[in-house]
Amino acid sequence: MSEAEDLGIVRLVAQYFQLIDPKSLAIPPPCILKRPSVQDRIYKEMFDEDSLSPIIPPANYRLRVLKSIITRIEASEEWDPEEDEIIESLMTAFATLMSQPPDPSATDGKSTPQLSFVKYTLPTSQTPRSQHIITSESRGLLYGFGSTGFRTWEAALHLGTYLCSTETGQELIRGKRVLELGAGTGFVSLLCKKHLHAETMLMTDGNEKLVELFNTTCLTENKFADTKSIQGKVWEWGTPLSQEEGSPEPFDIAIGADLTYDTAIIPLLMDTVSILFTSYGVKKFVLSATIRNKDTFGAFLAACREYNFRIAKVPYESPPPEDQMGFFHETRIRICTYIVEP
Repeated sequence: MSEAEDLGIVRLVAQYFQLIDPKSLAIPPPCILKRPSVQDRIYKEMFDEDSLSPIIPPANYRLRVLKSIITRIEASEEWDPEEDEIIESLMTAFATLMSQPPDPSATDGKSTPQLSFVKYTLPTSQTPRSQHIITSESRGLLYGFGSTGFRTWEAALHLGTYLCSTETGQELIRGKRVLELGAGTGFVSLLCKKHLHAETMLMTDGNEKLVELFNTTCLTENKFADTKSIQGKVWEWGTPLSQEEGSPEPFDIAIGADLTYDTAIIPLLMDTVSILFTSYGVKKFVLSATIRNKDTFGAFLAACREYNFRIAKVPYESPPPEDQMGFFHETRIRICTYIVEP
C-alpha cells in the first residue's frame, strides 16, 4: 500500500470516530477497498466491537457507514462477483448490525438525542491514530436545539485546530493556567491539558450535567490521573466563580468558542471577561466565533470598544475540509478568532 493510500485509510478512520455524516466521509476508491488486506484493516480499526468498545460509534451510525463501504465496492465496475468477495468478518458485522432494532432517538425527531463517545484526531499528528481527544456528546444535535452544549461545534474545532497547528497558538497555552468559558463538551479544555501542556485547566459551563460529565466520563476516558490540574466547575455568568477558601485562583488566559450567538448574553459575557481581567489575573481572552449573523458579532466588537479592551483578529483560516486530517469541520460559514486584552 502506498503512503497516499495509507493516509486515505487513516483519514477515513479519523472521520468515522468523529461521527462525520456518512455522506461526507472520504471513502477510498473501490480498487483499494476490494483488497482483502484493506477490508481486514477496516474491520479491525472500525467495526471490531469486541476490541474497540466502549469507544465505538453508535450501532445505527456503524450500519450506515458499513453499508456505504460495501455498496461502494460491489457497485464498482472493477468488482467481479466470481473473483472478488467481501471478507467474512465484515459481512458478519454487517449482518449483526442489520439485525439490531433502530434507535428511536435517531428516527422520531422528538426524543432527547443520546450521548455517545466521539474521538477527535489531532490534525497535526504524525501518527493520527495515537493522538486524540474523547468526548461524550450528541453529534446529531441541531443548532438551536436547546441543549447545544452537548455537541462540539465548528468554532471549537477551528479554535482547537489553530491552537495545535500553529506555534503562536501553542505558545498561548503551553505552561499557562487556562480557563475556558462556556466549554460545553470540554473539547478545547481537554486539548489544552492533554496535548498542549497547559499547567492547569479549568473547564467552566453553566450546565451542571455537562460539568459532571466532564469531571467523570471525559477525564476518565482521556486517562487523566491527576484531576487537580484539570477539572470542571459550574459557572453561571454574572455570579461569583466558586473558589477554594482564600484568595481567588489566578489564571493566565481565558478561552471560549461560539459564545456570541445571541446579543442578549453579550453584556454578561463582557462583565465576566472584565472580572477575569481585574480579579483573576487573566491577561488574554481568546475567542473563536462562527459568524452566522454579522450584527450579533458586531455587538460583541462594539462592547469590547465600550470596555476599552484591545482586540485583534488572528490571521488564521482553517484548512478546507478536503485537506483536513483531524478536527474535521465545515468552513463554508466564516469562523474568526480574536484575542482580547484589557
